[in-house]
Amino acid sequence: MKSMKKFFYRFIADERGLAAVEYAVVAGLIVVGLVTVFTEVGTNATARLQDLADALL
Repeated sequence: MKSMKKFFYRFIADERGLAAVEYAVVAGLIVVGLVTVFTEVGTNATARLQDLADALL
């Protein structure tokens, strides 16, 4: 029982993988932001091109 308790406390205190998790969260937020921006730009570009095509016809 003591070894399990010792393992648990050591596992909680270990911060080696914490930086990788933080970088993954930041990268995920950047990806979500880029997808949102590109979607909005694509929607606006499609609308402008459609307006141009309607004006030419």
